[in-house]
Formats: sequence, structure tokens, C-alpha cells
Amino acid sequence: MELDGLNSDAVTRKFTWGLDLSGSVEGAGGIGGLLATENTAGTTVTTDDRTFIYLYELNGNVGQLVETTTGTDYGTIAAKYEYDPYGKRINTATPGEYDQPYRFSTKPVDDETGLGYWGYRYYSYDLGRWVSRDPIGERGGWNMYSYTDNRPVFRYDWLGLITPTAVVSLGYPLGASPASMAKQKGSVELCCRKTRFNCCAQNLAAGAIGARHCFIRTSTKEAGMGPAGGGRVEEAGGASPTSLNTEITDHAGEGDWPESTCTKLNSCSEACVNQKLSIGMSTGKWGLGNNCNTLVRDILKECGCRNNCRSWITVKHTNRRTGDVFYIRKCGDWEYDPSLPIPPGNVPPDRVTW
Repeated sequence: MELDGLNSDAVTRKFTWGLDLSGSVEGAGGIGGLLATENTAGTTVTTDDRTFIYLYELNGNVGQLVETTTGTDYGTIAAKYEYDPYGKRINTATPGEYDQPYRFSTKPVDDETGLGYWGYRYYSYDLGRWVSRDPIGERGGWNMYSYTDNRPVFRYDWLGLITPTAVVSLGYPLGASPASMAKQKGSVELCCRKTRFNCCAQNLAAGAIGARHCFIRTSTKEAGMGPAGGGRVEEAGGASPTSLNTEITDHAGEGDWPESTCTKLNSCSEACVNQKLSIGMSTGKWGLGNNCNTLVRDILKECGCRNNCRSWITVKHTNRRTGDVFYIRKCGDWEYDPSLPIPPGNVPPDRVTW
């Protein structure tokens, strides 16, 4: 309810909430879950009450308010909202538009300050970022003010703390979302093995540098990156598989190979992992920035795993061409435990600050 503190706490509005994008009452922080509002005008008389229902976009942004009050206004659009990717309203309010606070991501907005409230932080629609730091600091990423890692079209944040992939980009089943899937804990293992090339010299070289191939095993799947059409990257691309087209391939049985090591992950969502391990799904061209290990890292990070750094160090670098000085913030001591997505030997990329 919304109360008027200057009028003896008279009820001015009542809000009715239902299931949000997660299929539960609070699994997605209420995004897409506001069903209706009743305007009582601060009186106990019901004859002047007005009722409105909310219509949404797929990401849980309020698109329209439709009046359901009996009378001549029944079924009319009382308000319509259009947004840029970062939630700033881009359409002009029409004369007589019903004024109500819930809009982008079904979060309340204060028109005077231009800020939206997510529960843990305030968000600026004009700047497209949070106005305060991430409560957990750099453990949530080096940019402590970015909203959804600057990918608002494909992601949403329901509390100001996390950036799950949005329903529209992953194709979750109707009524499901990262919020509901995160509750479905199960068996998820990170498996890594030595690379297997067809040539002895390639195998010796791979062993000398500690090259490994990593994939994921759940209770129903064992899969990872492989060449389009099946097989192993080592077989298809030889010593240098650069530009090889890849996809999610079946790795059934590889976790039981003598040279494979599997680590059980305690904090991952198996349902989320299985969604991402869709056999045959294209994963682009193989490269240093897109390979079996980076794919595994990204999947497990999206599905609830995190890596922690015990201590950070700052390294000074100078651009030889321009003379510009910049600093790279590196992890000096990574903490490894069974709940982390990357085991020792596959150190995550350093975080860069300028």
C-alpha cells in the first residue's frame, strides 16, 4: 500500500502482486510480477476509486497500464512507456496520463531525482549505471558501477547485486528464469584432461606447456566445445585450430578417461548448466579468446559459480608507442576450492583498471 503521511496515513494506492519472471513471488525480485493497482484518492469512499492492470515486455518492463474501472474509461490505455536499452523513458507522457512509479524492470522511479530503486542500490537512467559501488566491491567485477555488465538488452538485475542472463536470450521454459533455476541445485562437475593430438610431437609440445581440454559433466550431460560436426578440436584443427568452427559437442565418457580429472562444484545450478550445454549449438570460431576453457568458465560463472582472489597487486605498464602509462590490477593469490569453476592451472583473466 501507499500511504499519505500528510493525511493521517490515508491509503492512496493499493498494489496487487503475483508471480514474477521466476514463476515465484520473489524469485526475480518482483520483476514482471505487479498485476494491478487501485487508486483510492486517499478517501474511504469507493465510488471514485480507479483500477489499472499492468502489461509487460518480455524482460519485465512495464509497457502499458490499462484502466479496468467500470465506466466510459474501461479498457483505455492510461499510460504507455517506451525505453532505451538502459531504461530511460524515450516517449513523452500524454496529457492526462496516469502517474504511477513502477516502470523499467518493475522498479519504482523517483521523477524528481531520475533514480530508480532496486532494493540495494539506486540506478540512474540517464547515466545507465548505478550511483553507488557494488556492495561486495571488486569481487563482483572490476567495474563496480556497471548495470548488467553493459548488456541490458540480454540481461536484467533484480536486486542491484547480480546480472543473470534474461529469459529472452536463453530461451528458458515458460515460467522459468535464472532465479528459479538457481534453486535447482544438482550434480555439476568441471572435468579437464590432457589434450590428445594425432601427432606425437604435438602431444609432447602440449604436455610441455600443460595444455588441457576442459568440459562439464552433469547428471544428464557430459559436453563442451568441439569442432562443428563432432569429434575433437585436436583432431580437426591439428596443432593450430584457429578459425575452426565449433559447437557444443557430446563428451560422453571422457570424464572417466585415466588422464581426466573432475571436480564437483557445490554452488552451481545444474538446470542452468544443462540449458547452456545444448548439443549442436554453435559456439563460434575457435581462438585464444574463444576456446573450450573460456566457454566452460563463462558457463559456470553464469550459472552461479564465482572465483575469489585473496590479494591483488598493481603492475605498471607503459605504452611504447605513445608513452601513456596505465596499470593492470592482477590477482596475486587466487583462492581455489571445490565450488570454483576454474581449477589451479586455468587462471582466470586479470581484471584491468585504467
